[in-house]
Amino acid sequence: AVRKTDSIVFLAMSDSHHTGEQSDTGWQSLTNLGNLHAGMAAKVLSYGLDLDFVCHLGDLTFGHGTTTSALLHQQVGEMNLWLDEAWKGIPRFQTVGNHDTGMYAVSNGTEAALESNDYLFSAFGKYCEGAVYGSETYGYCYRDFESKKLRVICLNTSEGENLAGYDAAYVCSPDQLLWFAQTLRDVGSREDAADWSVLVLGHYPLDYLGTHPASAVVKAYVEGGSTTQSGTTVDFA
Repeated sequence: AVRKTDSIVFLAMSDSHHTGEQSDTGWQSLTNLGNLHAGMAAKVLSYGLDLDFVCHLGDLTFGHGTTTSALLHQQVGEMNLWLDEAWKGIPRFQTVGNHDTGMYAVSNGTEAALESNDYLFSAFGKYCEGAVYGSETYGYCYRDFESKKLRVICLNTSEGENLAGYDAAYVCSPDQLLWFAQTLRDVGSREDAADWSVLVLGHYPLDYLGTHPASAVVKAYVEGGSTTQSGTTVDFA
């Protein structure tokens, strides 16, 4: 009823916390049934609307302290199976949440190691195919929708959990922050930049705990200032 020719229409989902075959959750059957219905709803909306893109913003899994790696893979696999059916042929973004990395299983002693970067990219980052990757290891990327004059930037706000040398959760690395700043500057320096919009996706909002440095990059961009990451200064003036 309200859609116009220049409307941007997308479907966003997040925090499914799918339990799959894990039976110690206390709410396994209700969560699994709810997620099945969410997948069905996504399919109905995908058929009923001409969606520009779709996204799942992380925490596909229950991913708790008792979630083994095998259970985590089963949980992710089942959710992705439903989303693959619902979103076939639609531009898609998918990013890692803190429950998806295996962090809680490691801190609980259930598993000895976090999920590998190769696995996380295969389960999340690969679904952004068609976008321009800043990293094919950590999956952050952007995609331009020229007809809508829209750049969608998909960050990995759980990168710090699986990045060598980092032990703080929720952080974007200096490399990702530099890429983020350069990606903003790139769209902001277009001749028709005033006609463009930017949408930033991520599991965490950019003003949450360790994601504040990404929020500072946005502030500098909006105000026409500058930011320095990894020794490189990006000037937005």
